[in-house]
Amino acid sequence: MTSRSRMTRRHPRQSIIEPVRIHSRLPSQSRGVLREISCSGALVISRKVFVPGEHLTMSLASGPEGTANAKLQLQGRVVRCERRAGDKRWRYATALEFDRVLSEEELAQLRRTPGKESIRCGKPFLAELGAHGSDGLAAMVQDLSETGAMLLTRSRLQVGERVLLTLSLPEEEAPADAAAAEQVIEARVARSELCGDGLPWRCAVGVRFDRPL
Repeated sequence: MTSRSRMTRRHPRQSIIEPVRIHSRLPSQSRGVLREISCSGALVISRKVFVPGEHLTMSLASGPEGTANAKLQLQGRVVRCERRAGDKRWRYATALEFDRVLSEEELAQLRRTPGKESIRCGKPFLAELGAHGSDGLAAMVQDLSETGAMLLTRSRLQVGERVLLTLSLPEEEAPADAAAAEQVIEARVARSELCGDGLPWRCAVGVRFDRPL
């Protein structure tokens, strides 16, 4: 991934949806979503704009939420940053060229997300989960209906536990009403199962909404 045309990329991109923490030269960090990756670069969407030439480090948690020593870091240089039309949440798309070429084994580990075969809501998408007294935990929505959702999470949740789910539907699935596209929903955990050795997501969780969407 460089400023060269898409036809001359050294390695083909593959789709991925993975929450990341983005570190730049500033002491603060920002959140993003890794959307495409190859052995030599990636495309990440974020709320923050980055400058071509800027050096970034993306931290991917490969264990349960809050596991500080279970992270994979990707480092690279910004080659392009563009405003995403119509997306009020993830406003910018940033293309990175990695400092080093990843091996196929490293790339395969990044793509390991359990349950993709059972996805039934068009595309999986990220949501924010409030649980255990903490806000902003990442969850992957696999299946969504008016009364509940199936999620992948890094934190183990207990049946009966109350959670707060912030849903931001992808652009192609969101209704024309912007307020309806992003909703904060109170819910209760109805099902919680471990995902075996699947990484980065630890648990499959079913929640039932207090009120229908």
